[in-house]
Amino acid sequence: MDVQTSSWSSALIWFGFLFLAGFLLYVYFAVTLMIIARKTNTPGAGLAWLPILNLYLMCKIGRRPAWWMLLCFVPLLNLVALAMLWMSIAEVGGKPAWTGALAIIPFVGLVIPAYLALDAGSVSRLTFGARICQSCGTPIVAGETFCRNCGDSAATVVAKTERTSIGQMALIGAGTALAVLLVFGVFGWFTLANAFAYAPPERKPPAMSERTAGTLTEFPVDTDANAPMTPESVIAEDLQNAPKDSSDNQTAKRLPPGVNRENLKQRGGTTLTTTVYRRRPKAEQPATISTPVGEIYICVLRITPGQADAIAIEIVKATSGNRSGTRIQSPRGRIYVGSKIQTPQTLIYVLEKQGADTLILIYSPTPAMNDAAIRLAGNVGNGEGLNDYPETQNALWTLPQQKQSDLVLIDFSTQTRAEMGLAQSDLKNNGTNTNRKTDDVPVVKSGFVGCYKDTNVFDLDGFLERSRSNTPQRCIETCRAKGFKYAGVQYSESCLCGNSYGKYGAADNCNMKCTGDSSQICGGYSSNGIYTTGFVANDIQVKDNKTIDKNADTQELIDLFSQFIPERATHARYQDAARRDWDVVIYDYDSTRRAWNNWLFLSWTVGLGGQKISLKHGDGIYADTGDGRALIFQNGPYLIFVLAPAATNTDKLILFGDGFQV
Repeated sequence: MDVQTSSWSSALIWFGFLFLAGFLLYVYFAVTLMIIARKTNTPGAGLAWLPILNLYLMCKIGRRPAWWMLLCFVPLLNLVALAMLWMSIAEVGGKPAWTGALAIIPFVGLVIPAYLALDAGSVSRLTFGARICQSCGTPIVAGETFCRNCGDSAATVVAKTERTSIGQMALIGAGTALAVLLVFGVFGWFTLANAFAYAPPERKPPAMSERTAGTLTEFPVDTDANAPMTPESVIAEDLQNAPKDSSDNQTAKRLPPGVNRENLKQRGGTTLTTTVYRRRPKAEQPATISTPVGEIYICVLRITPGQADAIAIEIVKATSGNRSGTRIQSPRGRIYVGSKIQTPQTLIYVLEKQGADTLILIYSPTPAMNDAAIRLAGNVGNGEGLNDYPETQNALWTLPQQKQSDLVLIDFSTQTRAEMGLAQSDLKNNGTNTNRKTDDVPVVKSGFVGCYKDTNVFDLDGFLERSRSNTPQRCIETCRAKGFKYAGVQYSESCLCGNSYGKYGAADNCNMKCTGDSSQICGGYSSNGIYTTGFVANDIQVKDNKTIDKNADTQELIDLFSQFIPERATHARYQDAARRDWDVVIYDYDSTRRAWNNWLFLSWTVGLGGQKISLKHGDGIYADTGDGRALIFQNGPYLIFVLAPAATNTDKLILFGDGFQV
């Protein structure tokens, strides 16, 4: 696990090795080709040392037209042409033509030139056919330099003896080339399949303080059988130990009016965990049933007991809402007492867990989500909270499960692709308005339409994405963000978007489980489960009664940039015994190929100024920056960044990197 040579040094060593190997191979082929030319009485043997002209020499040795060399520059056809040239050379050298075709086979091809050059014999044996006078056609006896009939110079001319036909050579060459391509293709496929194969480890909750872990288990687990509310992004923070440059914009959005991080801190708040619940249909619903679109914000904090009443009063002042008392008993017997505050637009619960220092805030900012908020309030403490959701396990549980040396997890957050790439998605779908947000898009209720047939010419032809976390709700949100009216899920893993559907007719085989949730249905084989997204297509600006075209160049740039945006990201902050921060970012690309592509890019950019390091998950790169010592590595669909304090011991950095559950 020692640090290896720098990437620059490694690159130079590899370049030097490849250059030397290439030079030796070139010398080898030049020498063998020159020997063959001399043994076949072919003039210009020295051309074997000159690039391109050595192909001309091969044509002359094989007694083929010079234009054959041009075929060697045509992709794919060049394999066949080279095979035919070596077959001709083998024939002239007195060997079976098929032996020359072996020259294009890797490794075996290294032996063939030497075999043709070093299998010595008389010149007459290496010359194909009898020697004849070029002027009168009289046979030339071995040793004669002049024709005994006409006296002309007795240059060697190949008699019109029957040779392997061009067609036969082409067939043999094409077959050999096809076999080579097939072998390389299969080898490459297995190599890539092995490189991109990924089996996630058995994950467990990461090591964190008992107070923080306790907040995670208090979140409600929705019991709605059809369209449960599920958490997406999570933010957990230590109110007493917030970083100097912290920004509470996301947290502020999730707290109800009248509540902020500072007054929670003043009231004795220590640990605050917030998340956003969004509705996700759990089964395909009849077309007459529609699903409200919206969010519910839930905050769980550890705070000095007895603060619920004072916080409720602050909320009432800020909202002018009607306050009533409420008491909830969870299925596990836990009692939560507090207030229910309602206005025409909002519904807020302030619940204090009896006999504990736990306070729960449930905030519904829109009337459409009030029923869901009431249900969630009744479900607090009914399970293991966020730990019961795959979304949490796939993101948060990638952090180290064992406590690493003196490092303590202080706070963390998770984000979805929609939250990270919001501006890019909006720009792509409305090139005339770069400031437009998703919330500004006219929305109607989304819902299930039906099951419809599809072919390889897709019914929904606007966008296609394959994902191992595919669900109808995820697909609906993706298509809505991209400005499409309809979303279609197919074959468990596919999400398709478009503005029309049904051109192939209805289907009845939407019965395949989703890759992101086996309890949901994601279409079937060649069939789409169609949903409306709630997007109203009046978002394209009109000027002078003409639609403004989207900027194609901008969209191409966005498409390129979007490859760097992961499906989700997990941010974490640790502290060591000296209270120095260790910052962590885990990018989940939902695809080993995408993660590997980005890792490759970083290896040849950031990596050039860093050093290579060996981890349990594979090779990584670390580099000293102005902010500390950075570690970057990739495994499966994950790309992990660690920023440790400056001059951190390498072994400690490796130990921390090995602990990630990726």
